[in-house]
Amino acid sequence: MSLSPHPPEPKPILHADAHATLRRRLEEGARRVVVWGPKGVGRTRFLHDLEHDLEHELAPRLTYVDAAGADEAREALVSWRGEGALVVAAPTRATLRADAFVELTPLGPHEAARWLGHLVRRDGLELPDARLAELAAHTCGLPAALERAADLLRLFSADALLERCVAARDALVTHARILEHPLFPAPAPIPLDDATRRAAALLLAAGEPVPHARLDEWLPRGLDALLALRDVGLLRRGDDVELLHGPARGLALHPAFGEELLEAAARLDQHAAAIAHDARRRWVLRGEEAALDEIAQHEARMRRALERALSDRSGPHERVVELALALQARAEIHVGPAPLPELERAFEAFGGTSPELAIERARARRLVGDMEVFEATLSALDPAPLPPRVAARWHAEHGQGLRFHRRLDEAADSLDRARALAAADGSELEAARFTIDLGGMRYWQQRFDEAIALYTRGRTIAAQLGAKRTEAIALSNLCLCHSFAGDEAAADRAGREAVTLFEAIGDVGALGATLGHLGILAYQYGRLEDAERFLSEAELRVTEYFEQHVYVRFNRTCVALAAGRLDEAQGLLDSLPALLAASPSPLVAMHLERLASDLFEARGRFAEANAALARGIELARQGGSADVEAQLAAQRSRVLARLGELDASEAAEGAAREALERVTREPLRAATELVLDHAAHLRSARSGDATGPTDRLAEALRPAWEGLGARSRVGVSAADAGGVREAALAYLADLDPPTRLAVEWAARDPDARAICLDPISERARLPGGAELDAATRRNAFRLLRLLAEAGDAGLERDALVEGVWPGERMRDDAASNRLHNALAQLRAAGLAPHLEREGTRYRLVGVPVKTSRQIGASQTSAGT
Repeated sequence: MSLSPHPPEPKPILHADAHATLRRRLEEGARRVVVWGPKGVGRTRFLHDLEHDLEHELAPRLTYVDAAGADEAREALVSWRGEGALVVAAPTRATLRADAFVELTPLGPHEAARWLGHLVRRDGLELPDARLAELAAHTCGLPAALERAADLLRLFSADALLERCVAARDALVTHARILEHPLFPAPAPIPLDDATRRAAALLLAAGEPVPHARLDEWLPRGLDALLALRDVGLLRRGDDVELLHGPARGLALHPAFGEELLEAAARLDQHAAAIAHDARRRWVLRGEEAALDEIAQHEARMRRALERALSDRSGPHERVVELALALQARAEIHVGPAPLPELERAFEAFGGTSPELAIERARARRLVGDMEVFEATLSALDPAPLPPRVAARWHAEHGQGLRFHRRLDEAADSLDRARALAAADGSELEAARFTIDLGGMRYWQQRFDEAIALYTRGRTIAAQLGAKRTEAIALSNLCLCHSFAGDEAAADRAGREAVTLFEAIGDVGALGATLGHLGILAYQYGRLEDAERFLSEAELRVTEYFEQHVYVRFNRTCVALAAGRLDEAQGLLDSLPALLAASPSPLVAMHLERLASDLFEARGRFAEANAALARGIELARQGGSADVEAQLAAQRSRVLARLGELDASEAAEGAAREALERVTREPLRAATELVLDHAAHLRSARSGDATGPTDRLAEALRPAWEGLGARSRVGVSAADAGGVREAALAYLADLDPPTRLAVEWAARDPDARAICLDPISERARLPGGAELDAATRRNAFRLLRLLAEAGDAGLERDALVEGVWPGERMRDDAASNRLHNALAQLRAAGLAPHLEREGTRYRLVGVPVKTSRQIGASQTSAGT
């Protein structure tokens, strides 16, 4: 068979590696060489390129035959008697005998895209690399299909051609509808035996590479049938096996192939549903991360199975439910909380007959803030007749909805009911999850001891079951709860353990939430740089998790305000309404107005602060949140006092006290009372009848002053969650320095049993309450300060003299007299029992010493 006229020479050369291999075989002495590959791989082009490449070297001694089939190739090989070498191009190597074989394989994805780019540029077109790659993927790497794609791009836009390709492929794989793929004209039927045809149908129905072991499991002796598929160039080989969709169109013309394709799809769908059921059950009951990974591994096949089941409403709805729930579970953890379109379609088709599907749809809607659809979906179900396990999930979701509306007592009751139902049903892990959720309700109620106990119990059960994700969730919540309860070490330990677990299982959203908790912890304990670092890292990970994103951004605003970065705080504050629109939260909306008021107050814009608080109070009344209403009304009383509107300030105080009667949480009551005391102090100062600070201020500060490290800062106590820190700092800022110092001494030494020193103003309060001032008793104060700073070691006489009268020249007897006079003044002030002399060394004994820390008094806002 002679060659047709040479086609135009394309650039670059295709199959360069095969060219090099053939040259090597010829140079090694091979006389009969078979070049083989599937239809469309470019055998004819290869021979033309080869002839052109070798025309000055081996061409006079080469004979080329482009055989249409195996019979023609075999005849050419057997009958050839010429000199030199024979090169035969054939679609298969089966039954052929030759000295060497050179295989032509389809082009790889990058090479195919590059070749398609060359072809379209030859025609004067330009396409983005991404679009070239998408189109090339539909050609199976076959040069003939790439040429056809370039021809069609003269007639269609790239988007239109790609849309046709995708529709044809999806229809063939998902629905077994035989639509002509635009890049592959239907060839003549390919003769295959029954086993090989069934193997091809199964591979095509799978629609993706299939492991060898799975193929034999789904189709006994299916591996044997692969040999025939390989020989006709329909198989892509590797660790997995894959049917080339384009050339496989020829199989569809066989009369039995359509039925076999549907039967293969049904077997795969049944297998996918079984995997979905088993994997989701292992995830729900045992928390196995491997179960989610298995769903991800088979996700494409599960989606096709679900699509086919939804298209045929007469099929078993159980399959639809299993597949939809499994896909949603995996998506919620690995992708994000948004409900999958497949879940919505499954609910539309079978939601009325599957309570479990309806509950999952409601949950998915809640997680993205669509509370209207959440409540409508959930309220359509009656939990009474449901099986205990399903009823438990209904009550758990119902509790979360009640939490959204701040009906926390009812929410806790609903979650307690869910926990009891799950425990009675033997679902230990679900009971642990509901226990952790109940801990969350107690946290929101600021019943921290109960919350910590519930989180710990849930964590213990999860750890025993090996459910790492649930254990990490409990630890993450323990971090937040311990931070508000005043145990910094326990909070930090729990948070870091949770981070380690979430990093190990690769949960980006939960990791971000935990970093946010560590940020709140650092903020509560005054480590503002650490707080900003943790919260910034958290925000990078929670942008797809709307509720968490709102809380992280809110707390970043609090940190910026606490650090005095008012412009940054303003920018963050301005971005929060848009986030709230995507994920509404009445609680955050109320506190957003409080945060705006704090920022306005810090800038001295009291009228705007008053307006923000008025809006917040109205939101709190609408939401029935007496605790927030009382807090905001008290702050409004303070702001109105700053504006000099004393009557309005008193009226706001009355509104705050009215709301306070409905507040049972003691920390919040204490914080609100402190704000009201502050407002009264400002009013008295405005009216010229200034009053001193109340004992409540010193009492509020007392838990903080005797802590260690960061806990020595104002307001770090269990009452922080109720806003005591903000109230205390704001009140403290409006006191004159002597009064502020008196408050500190009252807070740190309420029984006046210690020596309280203020090195800056050179004042001291002695046991019993007597005061010592350097302005009137300079020598006695300096001596007291030296002895207090020396501690138990004390100081020698000469060191004391030099410290009290530095640089003065005096006789020894004069120095002794001066020292004895100063000591006599200290003894007369009540320190006689505590002054001890040993030889020439003096020390203070049996009395604690507290040195003023002179804290700053900037106002801050509490984290949420």
